[in-house]
Parts: sequence; structure tokens; C-alpha cells
Amino acid sequence: MQGGQCISLFDFASHCIILYYHTSDFNVDLIIADIKEALERERIAEHSIGWSVIFRPSPAIRRMLFLGLLVPVAQQAAGIDAIQYYLLDIMRIVGISSKAERHIFLIGIGLVKLSAIVFSSQLLDRLGRRFVILLSLAGLIASLLMISMALAVEPSNSTSTVVLVGLTTYMGFYGLGLGPVAWLLPSEIFASCIRAKGVSIATFLNRAVATLMATSFLSIQNTISWPIFFLVLATICSVTLLLLYLYLPETKGRSLEDMSLFFAEETDDFSILNAERQLRVLSERRKRLGDDKDSMKRADMEVSQ
Repeated sequence: MQGGQCISLFDFASHCIILYYHTSDFNVDLIIADIKEALERERIAEHSIGWSVIFRPSPAIRRMLFLGLLVPVAQQAAGIDAIQYYLLDIMRIVGISSKAERHIFLIGIGLVKLSAIVFSSQLLDRLGRRFVILLSLAGLIASLLMISMALAVEPSNSTSTVVLVGLTTYMGFYGLGLGPVAWLLPSEIFASCIRAKGVSIATFLNRAVATLMATSFLSIQNTISWPIFFLVLATICSVTLLLLYLYLPETKGRSLEDMSLFFAEETDDFSILNAERQLRVLSERRKRLGDDKDSMKRADMEVSQ
């Protein structure tokens, strides 16, 4: 397929998709122009960085990778899979031996988590990704501390109630933010030139940490005791909360095309900023020379020189 045909197909598909989501009086050409400029900007930036875009990243890419990988790793480092796998053991420790009571609690905690995920879909667009995930982590810390302190005292009806409440709020706050946002944020942070690689690495690390937590859960618990284990999980969530509070920007309302420039300005990444300047020069030369394919090639050659 020729280059002009590719652009025409891209324009047609873009118009169809954007018109589906916007009203008829919305100027879709502006959005398509932004997308084209972002793709060109990232092509120039990737060319200047070379194939070492992941292993030797520029400052902006490094910040994207740090945040985009931190959240999926923290999702499992918070202990969600391990706690879910061994919920029955935890309930047995706090004195819940009836099968009926266990089943009722498992169903109830599942419904709480599901309801939190549904509620999260509303909050993410109203309050923003940053606020929701910070709120989620704060709730996880409080829940884990509650469980840790309850398990540190002698088992009783009151401590059993506190542990069950802590587990329920833990699942609720996880479903509210850390669960869904862990995959939303990377897709909104990673530039196009690293998105496929970044999401692949994030998925691998997420499942690797999940396997590590699930397989070492009982061994660690036997070594350091249940209260200390939940305290360690609370510490992990606290460190994650601090890092995200310091470095995570709000991605709500920001286009995908804008994020790479934001990180470039935050980190003084001249490779991407230079790409932006090259893009402006390229745009001006294309306007001067014309929009036909030969003119666009001449403009590209002038900029590369």
C-alpha cells in the first residue's frame, strides 16, 4: 500500500472513530491533526534515541517507565492475590470455623469488591486518576494496619470482627483504585514509541510479583508472623503512596499526544523537546513547499540535514 493510501485510510478510520464519540458539530480535523503531530514527534524522538529506548532511556522516557511500571508492580506487591488465595486460612485463624459463615463472607467480600470497581468507573472521570489511586492506597494502608493490630492481640469475637471489617475495606479500596487504575495509567502515560514494550514489561512484572507473593505468602508468614506480614504490606503501600504523590501527574482530561511533552518539560529531556522543535520546523516547511508527497519528502530531508 502506498504512503498516500495509508494516510487516506488513516484519515477515514480516524473520522469514523472520532465521529462515533463526538457530536456532529465537533471539529474532528483538529483532533486528527494533533494525533498526526504526536506520531511524527514520537517518530523523531525515537529515531534520535535509537533502539536503546528501553534499556538506555532518556529522562522523560525513564520517568514514564518508572510510573508506568510502579503501579502494576504495586498492584500485586500490596498482596491482593496472596490474601485472596489464603482468605480461608485467615478466617480460620480468627476463629471462623463454620462453612456457612465462610461462604457468606466470601460472597459478601466479592460483592464489595465488584461494587467498588463499578463505583470507581464513575469516580475516575469525575475526580481524576491521581486522586482516586491516592485515596485507594490510603484506604489500603488503614485496612492493613487495622488487620495487623487486630491479629497482634489475643483472638476474640471483637478481634475477629475487626479483621473481617479490615479485609472487607481492603478489598473495597483495592477495587476502587489500585485494581483498575494499575492498567489505566500506563496506557495514558507511555508514549507511542514505548507503549507496546512498556505494557509488555508491566504485565510481566505484575504477574512475576503476583507469583512471588502467592508462593512465598505462607513461608513469610511463618517466619515473621501474621501481624508483621500485614504491617509489611502496609509499608509497601505507604512507599507507593509517597512516590505517586511526588511524581504522578493527573492524566484526566489530557490527550495522549500531550503526555510526552509534559514529561519532557518536567525532566528537561532535550531529545523530545528537540523533536518538538523539529516538528514545528517540519510543519512550517511543509506549509511552504506544499502538501503533496514529493514536497513532504523534501521537507523531511531538509529537517534531517
